[in-house]
Amino acid sequence: MVLAPGLLDTGLGEALDEKIREEKAQRSMLGIGSVDDIAATAVFLAGSDADYINAVLIRVDGGLVY
Repeated sequence: MVLAPGLLDTGLGEALDEKIREEKAQRSMLGIGSVDDIAATAVFLAGSDADYINAVLIRVDGGLVY
């Protein structure tokens, strides 16, 4: 199983040019995500409720539009 996060507000994006950062944020239906968004998904997947999930790529990107 693989978690594929979208653009997150972790500070690493600060190195991006503001225009590029905004363009990337506009491509996600829910905007820039947080570490908590990824953590909540990881906690769910580590729990017994996700026992029947396997061999998938889970995009946690706020509905990224390609």
